[in-house]
Amino acid sequence: MLLTGLVASVLQAEGLDAFCGLMHVANRSAPALALDMVEQFRQPFADRFAMLVFNKQILKSEDFTRASNGSMLLKETSRRKVLTEWEKFLNLPQRLDSQSDEITPKELLSCKVGELRQWFTGGPVYRNLRLIG
Repeated sequence: MLLTGLVASVLQAEGLDAFCGLMHVANRSAPALALDMVEQFRQPFADRFAMLVFNKQILKSEDFTRASNGSMLLKETSRRKVLTEWEKFLNLPQRLDSQSDEITPKELLSCKVGELRQWFTGGPVYRNLRLIG
């Protein structure tokens, strides 16, 4: 949810309609274009962030509570911790793709959305993010 919301915000800031998708069906109940874009950022942003908060023990088992249906829920105080760490992560320069030096996730996302906007307006073909490796 954090990543989808971020992508939708950047799309809208670039003047694109986050609800008109290419691969996901366009509808007003889900940001289809944001969902299209999220896939290429899942590993370098969401998966990396999840590994970071658990490997650095920012989140621990005591940050969760079990609901009556058996699911695990993040405690309210821990949600604030996650949001704080997410903002730090988004502004941390990293080597995220195969062609750039260190760049923050926010900067990379803005660059890729800008490339998509250019493609929509007759510019070069849009290329998804290429991961290192």
